[in-house]
Amino acid sequence: RERLEEIQGQEFELADERSRAAQMLKELRKKESRERRALAAGQIPDEGTKEKIEELEADLEEGKFELPDELKAEKQQLVEASFGHWTKKDFKAFVAAMERHGREDVDAIVRDVTLETGKAEDDIARYYRTFWERYEELPEHPKLLERIEKGERRIARMKSIRAALEAKVGRHPDPWRLMTLDYNGGKGKMYTLEEDVFLINMMHRHGYGEWERIRLEVRRAWQFRFDWYFKSRSAPEIQRRCEQLVRFIEKENEEIESAKGRGKKRKQTPKASASPAPTETKGRGKKRKSTA
Repeated sequence: RERLEEIQGQEFELADERSRAAQMLKELRKKESRERRALAAGQIPDEGTKEKIEELEADLEEGKFELPDELKAEKQQLVEASFGHWTKKDFKAFVAAMERHGREDVDAIVRDVTLETGKAEDDIARYYRTFWERYEELPEHPKLLERIEKGERRIARMKSIRAALEAKVGRHPDPWRLMTLDYNGGKGKMYTLEEDVFLINMMHRHGYGEWERIRLEVRRAWQFRFDWYFKSRSAPEIQRRCEQLVRFIEKENEEIESAKGRGKKRKQTPKASASPAPTETKGRGKKRKSTA
């Protein structure tokens, strides 16, 4: 990194010198123009002006104010090694992709960053490895890590909801007609069982979070063509009801799994067998007989 900054410093100095030379050349050309007019008026011009112009033009054409080829090659290598070509916008896109997909889904991260920044997949994959090796060197790394972990918790929650919906729908051979729902006393009066079953099946079909898509499905459903209340619900209202339904489903799934666990324990516990009646020994019998 220090070597790259050193070369970039040299490049900036040469650029300044080039700018000053170009400005000087411009002034010399103006001076030359004035001297030509003076010559026409019979005055003697400064003979050194033309030589200075030619010298500056040669310097500019020959690349005197540019980095040598070996330094250009070294700079390119250092830029690639230190990711100097990555901008702040590229970095934000990279962190946002890890928030969306989690740090483990490298393929999805590379795909998203490639589409957003246009960088090569190999370059992004190398940047990913370097980031996780050295992220603690960044002063803002606690905030970055918190954002990524928050996104991973959201992903885990979405997976949990999908699993709960899958379990609920899978318990019914015909979930559209035969599904029941344990409301645990919290059904409410605003939605019917038929409407709730429709919402559950739509979440299972389109995914949790696709509220606008589910709202359009409600609008198109023939069985609700006269159900104005249900058809007129907005996407946020459908979201709130679906969140309630997910909680009901998760509670129901927990109770079913708990009941299965208790049933397994009862099967594994052996039944207590009646103890056999005590038998008298021959010795004791003979003794009682002799005393009679």
